[in-house]
This record gives sequence, C-alpha cells and structure tokens, in this order.
Amino acid sequence: MSFDILQHLETLTPDGGSSKPYEGSYLCPVCESSNFKVDLKTGKYGTYGCDCAQTPAGKRKIRDAIAPFTWEKPPRPSGKKTFTYDGLSNGVADTLAQVVREDDGAGKRSFYQQHWNGQHWVKGLPDQVKARLHLYRIFSPINEQAQGQRILLVEGEGKVDSLLALGIPATCSIGGAGKWHQYGHPNYLEDLAGYQVVLCPDRDEIGVKHCETVAADLEAHDITVAGWLYAFPQSPLWERLPKNKGADIADWIAEGATADEIAAVVEPRRQPPQPEQRESTQVEQGGKQPTGDADNLPKLAKRFRAVERIWARSLRFNQLTNNIELHGNRRGRGDLRLTLALDYGLSVSVADCEAIVKRLANNNTYHPVAEYLDSCAQTHGNGSAILDNLATELFGSQVPIHNVFLKKTLVAAVARIFQPGCKVDTALFLQGRQGFNKSSFFKTLVGATWFDDTMGSATSERDERLKLHQFWVLEWAELENVFKKRDISAVKAFLSCGVDTVRPP
Repeated sequence: MSFDILQHLETLTPDGGSSKPYEGSYLCPVCESSNFKVDLKTGKYGTYGCDCAQTPAGKRKIRDAIAPFTWEKPPRPSGKKTFTYDGLSNGVADTLAQVVREDDGAGKRSFYQQHWNGQHWVKGLPDQVKARLHLYRIFSPINEQAQGQRILLVEGEGKVDSLLALGIPATCSIGGAGKWHQYGHPNYLEDLAGYQVVLCPDRDEIGVKHCETVAADLEAHDITVAGWLYAFPQSPLWERLPKNKGADIADWIAEGATADEIAAVVEPRRQPPQPEQRESTQVEQGGKQPTGDADNLPKLAKRFRAVERIWARSLRFNQLTNNIELHGNRRGRGDLRLTLALDYGLSVSVADCEAIVKRLANNNTYHPVAEYLDSCAQTHGNGSAILDNLATELFGSQVPIHNVFLKKTLVAAVARIFQPGCKVDTALFLQGRQGFNKSSFFKTLVGATWFDDTMGSATSERDERLKLHQFWVLEWAELENVFKKRDISAVKAFLSCGVDTVRPP
C-alpha cells in the first residue's frame, strides 16, 4: 500500500511558520523540528530544519511516525517454558505430551514436542500419542466449570495460560495455526461439545485463516460458534494484516486488558478488509458541510472517537498527584501517543493527542485517598470512637490531651481530602526518644505512597508547596528548628493558608 501524506495532514502539527495556499509548514513528525514542508497538491514533502527526510531510512521513519503500517512483537526474555497436554485413561486425565518453547531474548524462538514413555521424556510424538491428545488445559477447573458457557479458542498455549490467569475459560490445539485436523482432532470435537466457542485469531493472515478453518469445522459438527474476539479490537491494523507475527490476546492482556474488557468485545465475524479509498476533501475546500453523521465528523472528532473506544474507561486523572494514568500507571502524553501508534495503528498529532487524552482522563477523575476513605467508611461505619484513645494504645501516653490531639489531627486529615483548603492551621508534634517509631507511625498508617518526609524549611519555594498537592501526610522535620520570631510568623502563615497559587512544572 503506497503512502500518501495528504491523507494524514490532520496528524501533523503546524509550526506557526509561513504557509502558502499550496504548501503547509509543520513540525517534523520524527524530531519535531520546524520547517517540515508539504506540497498540498502533489504530496511531496521535505525537511528544512533537520535531516530526517534526506535518506530513504529517514523517510521510512517519517512514514511510520505519521501512519505506522506494521506492528512488531516485542521479544520475550531469554528462557524456557513447558506446556503439558493430557489424554484420558478410563475417564481420568493423564499426562501425555509437552510442548517446550525456548526464547533467546533477541526475538528468536524454537519449539519442540516430547512425550512421556512411562519413565522419562522423549522428543517427538508417536502416532498413538497424537491420537490420544485433547485440547490444552481443557480439563482445568475453570474450563470444567464453564460447560454450557463461552470458552475462548486461541492459537498457542501461552495465551491460554494468560486467559485462565484472569479467570477466563480458554483452550487451544497443539501445533499452532494450520494443524487443527492433525493430532487428536476427534477428541477436540468431543472436548468442545456443550461449550459456546469464541474464536480468537492472532492479528495476522495465518491466524485469521486458522480460525476460519476451525469455525467451518465446528459448525459442520453442530458445535456452537458464539462469536469472534479480535485483540486490540479498535486497531486499524486489522484492516492490513501481516502474513504472521501479529499481535494477539496475550499482548493485549500485557497492555492491561481486563477480564471485563475482553468479555465485552465478543462480536460477529468481521468481513475481509475492503480496498481503502481516499477521504473526500470537500469540507476542507469549503464545499459539503458536516451533518453530524459519523462519516462527516471533523477529523479531530474521528480521532477522539477512535481513542475513546480504546481508553474511555482506562484513562483516569489522579487528583492527588495531578497525573494522567492508564490502567493505574502514570503515563506521559508522549508515551501514550507512541502507544496509540504502535499498538493500535492510530497516528495523532502531539497537540491533538494531548487534548484527547486530557478530555478522556478528566471524564474519569478520581482521588485515591478519597476512594480508600470511602471503603473504610463502608467497612467500619461513620463513627469515630475507635480514634478516642489512639495515643494511649499506640504510644503508651497517659496524658488525656494527647488522645485529643491525635484524634483531631486524623479527623482533619480526612476533612482536607473531602474539603480541600478547609481550616486546619495546626501541626501535630510527636516527641520522644529515638527508636520510638515516631517517623514510621504516619508512614505505616497511610502507606508509603501517600507519605513524604522530605519537607524542607523553605515554605515559599514552589517545590515545597507542590508536595502538599502530591501527598496526604507530610513529615516536617525542619519544624522543630524554627524558633526565631520571623520564622515562626512564616510558619503560622504557611499553616493557615487555605489556597496555594503555584504553577505546576
């Protein structure tokens, strides 16, 4: 498929330089230097602020940055894995064969099969062993309990293990794609009778063809095919399949796909991809106006909808750390843009990616401490009596006011989460001999993630104030050294301040 940059202008970021009616000026999609020029009539392009387009290799990088056409499976770490297949003896599963996979850590892999001869493992599978084989892990408890329900039929033992680890019934046949009718084929049909089979192809031509063969065979034997499951379901790469080595369900799980997300994308079999047609440019030329239909949406809206289908529930904004998270992990916008390109085949400009990601994350804002406190309230109720004697119980203090101080501090900590900026202009001192766990008390109470002990004395510095917006509890060791009247006044002002005006980095 030829590359036409005019089909991807919406992914480029204007550099603010001079543009002509027939020429656009953008940031280089590889290094983001200015003066990336595109002839809007012919589609020819070149770089004048960098050397990225001066060689064929450089142009390939530009093409892949704008509209990646391939996906490369990441190499597995060096190692060896063994997958065991069972047979049946008098209705009881017994070990028959193994598939051994070896990875060199650089992307090369090798497989071999071996069978148990009653005393030790021997390479190769005799015909009598092949005939007795059943589907991989079909007798596992998760699969046994799913009789009459969905079971995923995948290509490869590792994918079965990944799915079963999520509690999803799954199985596969030995030998991989193209070997369905070999080995224990009659047993396979017996194994799947009574299940609702969901076919899960790898994202390549061989994987799809394999599942089509299996689907035809199952339907011919009156075994229900309940649907198909396409890993990374929104990826445009399903429309331009490589011959082999495509992404699979295990790769999707490694990217954070959950059991609920996987179960939600079972669908009818997709039609083979149709030849691509160039989009009309009537809207850009001032002709046909958008009507709101999907085909007439602005390009940015289409990009937004595409990303929304992938990450609508997975992108969240953490109100404690002020970070965007994907599947619970902090991710930079540049990294998210690269993930969209490599894993989903979506090319989005830097500016558009930032706007889309920010909108989706803000739709799912959350505060981890607030969620934790809500769960505590559900478990322990709303009463505060359990806080009445904590200083006595935890520190051994016999002074009644110490219990009051500690309780009020904990109540204030909760109030500051649900009412940011509410009046709390005091600080709790824990005083005692060394080794009395003073420093570790709050760290243990709230957890290391929400605790910081690096607070300095410069209360006016931006970094110190930003810490107040990243942690729940801060230990202020420097406070005990503040005795001068001027310093005490600064501390009082700092503690009583309800709003911080500071620009995040």
